[in-house]
Amino acid sequence: MSQSPVIEPRQQRSHESTQRLLDAAAELIAERGLAEATLAAIGKRAGFSRGIVSTRFGSKEGLLWALVERSTEPWMPMVTRADAPGTGFERIVALVRAIGDHAQRDPRSLRVLQRVIIEAAESSPALHARLQHSVVVIRRYAWFLFQEGIADGSIRPTTDPAVAGDLLVVTLRGISYQWFLYPDDVDLAELHDGLIETLRAACATD
Repeated sequence: MSQSPVIEPRQQRSHESTQRLLDAAAELIAERGLAEATLAAIGKRAGFSRGIVSTRFGSKEGLLWALVERSTEPWMPMVTRADAPGTGFERIVALVRAIGDHAQRDPRSLRVLQRVIIEAAESSPALHARLQHSVVVIRRYAWFLFQEGIADGSIRPTTDPAVAGDLLVVTLRGISYQWFLYPDDVDLAELHDGLIETLRAACATD
C-alpha cells in the first residue's frame, strides 16, 4: 500500500503563508483594484512584512500571476491535455461546464481575474503579455477540440475549427466580462448552459 507523502512543518507553514498572501491580494484587488494592491498593503493585510511578498513571489507581477494561476486552476489543466477521454464535442462541453461551475462556486476569483485582466492592460505590460499568451493557448486548444470533433464525427464537418474555437473563447470571456460589469443582471449558470445548447444546435452531430 502506498503512503501519502509526508509534508514537513516548514513546507506546511510556507504553503499556508503563500495562501494568506494570495488571499490578501485577492481581497485588496476586489476592493480597490490593482493600483492600490501594493506589496506593502498585501503584506500588511496578510500579517507579514513587504519583504516576504518579494521573497516569495519576486515581484508584484509574480504575485499577480500566481493569483491568476490559482483563479484558473480548476479548469486550466484541461487546456494542456491532448489525450483526455471523450469526443471533441464532449470535451468542449466539459470545458464550458468546468469554467462555469468554478465561476459559480468562487465568484470572487472570477471578479479578481477579470479585474487583473482589465487593469493589467494599462498598468502592467509584462503581465498583460503573459495573459495574452494564455489566451493564445486556450484558443489553440479550442481549435484542436473542434478539429478532433470533426475527426471523430461528433461535430459537423462543415464547421470551421478556427472560427468556432475563437467564438467559443470570445463568448466565454464575454460572459465573464458581462458578469463582472453587471453581476446582478447576469446569470452565470443560465448563460453557460445556454452556450452549450447553442453549440449543440450549431455544430454537434447528435
